[in-house]
Amino acid sequence: MTAPMTSRALLVTAVDRVGLTGFDVPQPAPGQLLVRAAYTGISPGTELRGMAGKQVGGKAFPFVPGYQCAGRVVAAGEGVTMMPGTAVFCTGSTHTGPHNRQWGGHVELALVAAERAVVLGGAVDLVEASILKLAAIALRGLRLADPKPGQCVAVVGLGALGQICARLYQAMGCRVVGMDLNPARVALASRAGATSLVVQGSLGETLRGEMPEGADIVVDVTGSPRVLEQSVALVRDLPWADDRGAGGKLVIQGSYASAPVFDFATAFSREATILVPRDHRWVDLADAAQMLAAGKLGLRDIVTAVRSPRDAQEVYDQLRDPQSDALTFCFDWSGPEA
Repeated sequence: MTAPMTSRALLVTAVDRVGLTGFDVPQPAPGQLLVRAAYTGISPGTELRGMAGKQVGGKAFPFVPGYQCAGRVVAAGEGVTMMPGTAVFCTGSTHTGPHNRQWGGHVELALVAAERAVVLGGAVDLVEASILKLAAIALRGLRLADPKPGQCVAVVGLGALGQICARLYQAMGCRVVGMDLNPARVALASRAGATSLVVQGSLGETLRGEMPEGADIVVDVTGSPRVLEQSVALVRDLPWADDRGAGGKLVIQGSYASAPVFDFATAFSREATILVPRDHRWVDLADAAQMLAAGKLGLRDIVTAVRSPRDAQEVYDQLRDPQSDALTFCFDWSGPEA
């Protein structure tokens, strides 16, 4: 029998405290793959909420965080035809030794069911692929919204997920306006082709110059209940005399630690459709991978920097800082001293 291998992983030990740990990983059982991570990407909203102990259904400390891992197959169990060296993306490991796993994505070696690994075709940049699940989440929201070419879309919040949303709606032929308080995030969205605005005053005042009648689709990616109250008012008005028209849509694309609230009368007067995407479906992940391989979606500039897992505490502290311009990071697991 082949001996187990030793894996490193990030371990959240207490509120907002993270470090490195190690444990043995067995060889893959029938139907499983063992994947050596090249890069693991951070999903800032979810991971910071989990580290704060506020994730719904979250695990008790200590736990292994994360759900984005891009790497290569090193071993395959019986019945699996995927060859060693194949580049894949997975959403975490089923094995994190003695530690709880909050999806278990930030690991050096991930043990996964073969059918839950997405093959990364072509010359996909594994740094880009390290945030593939964020792209799949954004794609799920877009599919629920069902945008049409030429429609007006307002994206509120230009963090990592908001940047991806703006790019996907643009690729559908929509007219996109992105809004954020952070000038650096606005500048990045502008470089990617979206009309982007630093919020001045209210969201409505900011959007009015570009979309005076409001947006057909409003995508709120802030995770802030107070902002969501304003976002619903960005949905275009629906005149009472319009007997055939349909109201606009609000996509609640962010996630919330507390109950989101918005004014019912505002949503009612617009006959707004409220959409709440539930994470992603497997087809969204596979399709996002194909978009990366075909060059139809670029994510590299959304990764602020590639860092060593040894720097995890500093990295999460930076993402937690409201004054930081950072969007997200990925960890480089190459080399024994990474």
